[in-house]
Amino acid sequence: MVNLTLKDLINDKKKFILVCLGLTTSILLVLFGVGMLNGTLNEATNIIENSSADAWITQENRGNALYGSYISGDLCDNVTNSLETDNVYVEKLIYVGGVVDHGNDFTTLQMVGINVSSKLLKPWDVVSGDVTDLNTPFTALIDESFKNSLPGVKIDDEIVINGVNIRVIGFCRNNKFFISSYAWMSLETAQIINNMGNGTSFLLVKYKSGSGYNLNQLKTDLNEIENVDIFSKTQISANTRDYMLYESGAGIGVGIMVVMGLFVSLIIIFLTMYSNVNEKTPEFGTLKAVGASKSFLYKMLMGQVGLLMTLSYIFGTILTYVIGFYISDITTMPIQLNLYLIIVFYCISLLVGIFAILIAIRKVNKIDPIIVFKS
Repeated sequence: MVNLTLKDLINDKKKFILVCLGLTTSILLVLFGVGMLNGTLNEATNIIENSSADAWITQENRGNALYGSYISGDLCDNVTNSLETDNVYVEKLIYVGGVVDHGNDFTTLQMVGINVSSKLLKPWDVVSGDVTDLNTPFTALIDESFKNSLPGVKIDDEIVINGVNIRVIGFCRNNKFFISSYAWMSLETAQIINNMGNGTSFLLVKYKSGSGYNLNQLKTDLNEIENVDIFSKTQISANTRDYMLYESGAGIGVGIMVVMGLFVSLIIIFLTMYSNVNEKTPEFGTLKAVGASKSFLYKMLMGQVGLLMTLSYIFGTILTYVIGFYISDITTMPIQLNLYLIIVFYCISLLVGIFAILIAIRKVNKIDPIIVFKS
């Protein structure tokens, strides 16, 4: 049966190749959208996941890392004065968007202001420069992706962030979010650029080892402090991902792309198998005349769909990785796939194929073996 299935499938090689190309394109569309959404969600929370903080304190009703939280200097003092330093360690973090200019080029960026000797968060994947040089006022360590949007930018160049001249002291890699690359700087420099005084975006809290301290105790100690919310690292990460999925429009946009890809796959498979049944009515009639059961014909057609989908899915996955790697390398657009997503959408693609063949296969049931004897 396997041999018959293969022979029938590749009998018309041109048609076979065209169908594979069509399915590969639709699968590429699906996986590209899924990879873009997965990459965007991962990068939206990378500032959280790369920190060792146990809890995040935000401005009230600003429960994710992208909402633009602001905590005034006085409020920061109230928070730190309410906590026992024997139990917790607290740091300020500024995480806000902005605009950067270099010559005649400009783009958006994400400013990250930290305590340069931070115990909770530092630039990762540093490729050049020394993080401690950020102690020098008005300096920044920037992501390498800036070289695409600001051609020619290099160490010791001056860039203009929100109207303030900043000297580049080094580069890092994979420090970016969607279309905004990171510019790391000292807390003091970020406060000046953003006119924050002694304020900050977030307060990061680390429970000291052996203290037995936890989130509930932290909330109890800060119960009298108004205008702040307290989240565990897991909670604020989940809130940020939910924001990207449901409020920013990213989830809906990618969802439409995925549905379109699956719909195209459905149409291609349906038209292919329906025309295949029409063209080979005599052959199917012959098989039925010599005793082939309906289940045999079903298995043969479903086997063809499985082979088509599997080959197309392999090619589509390879193309997604190649194109995604290229796009991620020259832009800030994240395309990230993992084995779990690949398996899940392979199964979905097969189900789409089976659904299409169940529609087209009804014509096989109506084939009368007597057609073999008609001239």
